[in-house]
Amino acid sequence: ETAIQSFNVGLQIASSDPDILIELAGAKADAQMSLNDPVGAIQTLDDFADNLQMPTDLRGEAYLQKAMIMYDTGRRRQARLAENRAIEIARSPEERAEMQKLVDRLRKRYDGN
Repeated sequence: ETAIQSFNVGLQIASSDPDILIELAGAKADAQMSLNDPVGAIQTLDDFADNLQMPTDLRGEAYLQKAMIMYDTGRRRQARLAENRAIEIARSPEERAEMQKLVDRLRKRYDGN
């Protein structure tokens, strides 16, 4: 719990630095998962991913981390939706292609395809 509170403070302090924010959001989500709080972890990642002020590549990273949590908790359909959203928000063809590669790796990891 103390770690979660520390992450919350860090997220407030780093609010103007997207690169630090995504690292903190990911670490907070990992801590929440270690406390058996997947709902909290997903909310943490959604809060970042839904922030339109953040760069799309970092928002996509949050969606992919959310997808991993969904896979780990047996929610394949929701995982696929998060993966698709990561691809959809990409701003350029290059970013979309890179996101697709990451999604393909995730699917291979979790589905074996």
